[in-house]
Amino acid sequence: MARAMASCLAPTGGWLVTRAAHLAGWGERRQAEPQRCAKALGFGLAALAASLLAVAAHAQPDRLYLRTLAANCAQCHGTDGHAAPGSALPSIAGMPRDYLATQLKAFKAGTRPATVMQQLARGYSDTQLEALAAWFAGQKP
Repeated sequence: MARAMASCLAPTGGWLVTRAAHLAGWGERRQAEPQRCAKALGFGLAALAASLLAVAAHAQPDRLYLRTLAANCAQCHGTDGHAAPGSALPSIAGMPRDYLATQLKAFKAGTRPATVMQQLARGYSDTQLEALAAWFAGQKP
């Protein structure tokens, strides 16, 4: 039926229609009647929407996890890395990812002097520090 969907829209069907039909698990049977084409297209779009929702649902926990990690930084560096105006602590939102990752790892290793950052950074894995650096780099300054 994947080919049926493509033939229903040919020549504009293309890869997307064929892929949506494949995701729906349809066989290779050709059906050219208008009602069956409409049904095939409806199921194909539903399958495509379901697969996109599954991808979005998988990405959501990662985003929430990163926000939870970043929330630990809010006490000093402000919400989403925006320090309060006039604060002695830097805003880290929008800083370059590589710079942030290097600094966080230096705090963790104890090679960069600090008051509390060395203790805080030791509580994170290098992977978590990289993820935090990427997250704060992606925030608007």
